[in-house]
Amino acid sequence: MGQMKRNMLADSRVKLLNEALQGMRTVKLLAWEAFIEKRILAERANEVTTLRTMAYHRAKQAFLSFGLPTVATTATFVLYRALGNELDAATVFTSVGLFEFLAMSLVILPNLINEVKRVTISIKRIEKLLIQDDTFNPNKSGDDKGRVVVTNGNFFWGHSESSDEAQGGA
Repeated sequence: MGQMKRNMLADSRVKLLNEALQGMRTVKLLAWEAFIEKRILAERANEVTTLRTMAYHRAKQAFLSFGLPTVATTATFVLYRALGNELDAATVFTSVGLFEFLAMSLVILPNLINEVKRVTISIKRIEKLLIQDDTFNPNKSGDDKGRVVVTNGNFFWGHSESSDEAQGGA
């Protein structure tokens, strides 16, 4: 959900910024700079709040992914020793190897889930874009108003002798 919200907020801010840039002459002429700036900064503040929340959740995930296995390994050895068992090198090294193997899944699985969510959201956005109808229709009304038609046109760039002859000689 965070990724989709971040994308929507970023899209909203970029759209507003694009509108301001497209209408820069009007913005300057009517002295709307402060108003436009305030709107863009408000959109950016919403986006930054969402980004901060996402960063906080990522930090929690990283702590749990990397810190929890270490705590679990230590707690297991303390409990094993508290139960009266003897810790020898073979037991410790085998256990640490197994815990490291399990810890990798704690790191990979959340990242895999996040990437699958990201890909799913991106595919939905691309699909939404691709299934839209073509909106460009140069002649929607059916009339020829504003249309320029050139019949038997002769177009050239620069100076040539044939153009001088066509104009009656130079």
